[in-house]
Amino acid sequence: MGDKKCVAVDEYISHASIEVQDMLKSVRNTILETAPEAKEMIRSGIPSYNLYGRPLAYFLIAKNHIGFFVDANVIIAFSEKLTEYEGSKAGIHIAFDKPIPHELLKEMILMKASDNQRKAKKKPTNDK
Repeated sequence: MGDKKCVAVDEYISHASIEVQDMLKSVRNTILETAPEAKEMIRSGIPSYNLYGRPLAYFLIAKNHIGFFVDANVIIAFSEKLTEYEGSKAGIHIAFDKPIPHELLKEMILMKASDNQRKAKKKPTNDK
């Protein structure tokens, strides 16, 4: 991506090759279709999504993959389904030469959305 700071998700996606743009758009659509109330933004230079005032998911372009991140607890809960993916404590790497696992991403997003909603309900009403 270089040193240029993007201000919108469309701009971020436009910096990738056409093939990778299609993958990024696909991941973006999966997030927005699964959690249509999520707020889309660029945070720390990458596409990020918040729901109920909390981080929901984010993705990024890496050298050979797309990084998709939700939450360490979600990754742990789905660890048996994620054995074919490299990743980190809070996310997975989707290689450019592999299909996007849309159903798996949806399941992880729904779990994180439910967690966000539960935490938002516990939050005192005067807390901003």
